[in-house]
Amino acid sequence: MDFSQTYQVLHSIENALKSYKRVAQQNIRTIDDTITVDQMSLLQQIKNNPNTPQSQLAAALLKDYAAITRMVDLLVKNKYIKRKGNEYDRRRNTLLLTDKGEKALKKLKSVLKTNHEIAMKNFSNYELDRLDKLLQRLIVNCS
Repeated sequence: MDFSQTYQVLHSIENALKSYKRVAQQNIRTIDDTITVDQMSLLQQIKNNPNTPQSQLAAALLKDYAAITRMVDLLVKNKYIKRKGNEYDRRRNTLLLTDKGEKALKKLKSVLKTNHEIAMKNFSNYELDRLDKLLQRLIVNCS
């Protein structure tokens, strides 16, 4: 395995992710300039997986617990989510979307679709399938 070739491939993957995140954030800002790409992902996780502990949200989003805590604090402050105390364990809170959070996700749904279309334009279904398989192998190798 050639080091310079593997370096270039990994560098390209990193640049692709950064480029996607930059475009995605620009598009999100056209709808709501207070939400980041990561915060939108967290809102979506909370909506799709109610009653999920923050530690599991962190794992699902590949973020450390402290980063999720900071995002949660900001989303609570901006009234996108609220904390509800857990009746069985006072150390845990259930995170719930507020009406504002629900509305934001609905508005951002079209942006998410646009982001995907921009990133995946000119890829055939075969190429997307192959790319996914290769990236899944990379994930397994690094796990």
